[in-house]
Amino acid sequence: MKNKSKIIVFLVAGVVLLALFVFKTPFSLKTLQKSDSMMENKKVLLSIPVATASANSSTDLNVNFNPNGSLVSALQFDISLPRGISYKSIGAGLSAVSADKTVDANMVSGNVLRVIVFGLNKNAIASGHLATIKFSVVSSASSGTYPITFSNITASDPEATSVATDGISSSLVIN
Repeated sequence: MKNKSKIIVFLVAGVVLLALFVFKTPFSLKTLQKSDSMMENKKVLLSIPVATASANSSTDLNVNFNPNGSLVSALQFDISLPRGISYKSIGAGLSAVSADKTVDANMVSGNVLRVIVFGLNKNAIASGHLATIKFSVVSSASSGTYPITFSNITASDPEATSVATDGISSSLVIN
């Protein structure tokens, strides 16, 4: 019985290879390489719109998510906050809530905030508002524009396979 299964598999494989050869299907390693390079441009994207705040005030920083066609079920990333900014809390956005994900964060060193988005499920996270970070600006903060940058972004699909990622840096304008 096992031999019959092996013969059938070999026959099917042979027919597929013969069809590719006879019909001169443009399938080659070069085609695969083009596909891989095209996929590099389709990275999962995190972004934060420019935020505005005043000294001695509290405000929100919204994190947006675009899977660019990838299935993503978990994320972790760091956000470097400007000096004079104190992290208060984080809340899940509609994209995370809709996928039944938990969003949590903690300051890991200096002004680096580590954010994790996860769930005990394989639900993919849809494009949209991922999280809201609440922070306060110290009273001694000087007016100006300060960078907010992403680093250490990792994402995985529902099968725990790594997905290519990127983050668009932003800024905080203090009036």
